[in-house]
Amino acid sequence: MNHAFETTGPVTIGEYWDGVEADADRIDRLKGYLGLAVVTSYQLQQYKKGLGMAEKATEIHIAVNGVWSTKNRDGSHTFSYEKIGYHAGTDCLMLGFRESGVPIIDHRDPVA
Repeated sequence: MNHAFETTGPVTIGEYWDGVEADADRIDRLKGYLGLAVVTSYQLQQYKKGLGMAEKATEIHIAVNGVWSTKNRDGSHTFSYEKIGYHAGTDCLMLGFRESGVPIIDHRDPVA
């Protein structure tokens, strides 16, 4: 089980892994977004997790403390301990969220 998030049932990152062919385009997008020549497997995994979680969601929330959660289509919720910008790979996770088109509601105070 992937302990990066809590769900009502067991979820593994394998659910979001759809083959090497699709990864070439994703890796190129991540390289451009991150400004890197190489993308790690963990960064790609986080990006795919963002896409996969968003696929089940109607809303993505970023709490006041920076932790993300989702409101899912089936009425359930997913809660994370990953703090955006603090935990590794959350920039890639956010890119997956953003590319999904699901509304992201940010509850943090804007920086003055």
